[in-house]
Amino acid sequence: MIHDFEITTEEMNRELQGFLLSRNVDSNDLEDLFKPARRQLGTLRHDEMYGFVPALMLGGSATLGHVEKLKAVEHLILLSQLAELEPYSF
Repeated sequence: MIHDFEITTEEMNRELQGFLLSRNVDSNDLEDLFKPARRQLGTLRHDEMYGFVPALMLGGSATLGHVEKLKAVEHLILLSQLAELEPYSF
C-alpha cells in the first residue's frame, strides 16, 4: 500500500528544529573534542558547527588541531556529496 504523505515546509522546519534542539552534546562528541573546541575556537553562532578540516572522509585527522568553525548547512551539504549518507544511530 502506497501512502500519499506530504509535509509542509513549516512542518519540516519545526521537526528539524525539534530534532536539533533535542541533541545531547555527550551523544555527539567525537573523541571528546566539543569542550576543548569551544574553549579554543569560541561558542558557535546559530548557523555554525565544529567540523574537521580537511573532512575525515578526505583523510583529515580527528584531532583538535583539525577542528574549525564552519557554516553548518554548507558543511553538511559538502559531507553529503563526499559519501553516501548512512542512518545515524542514536
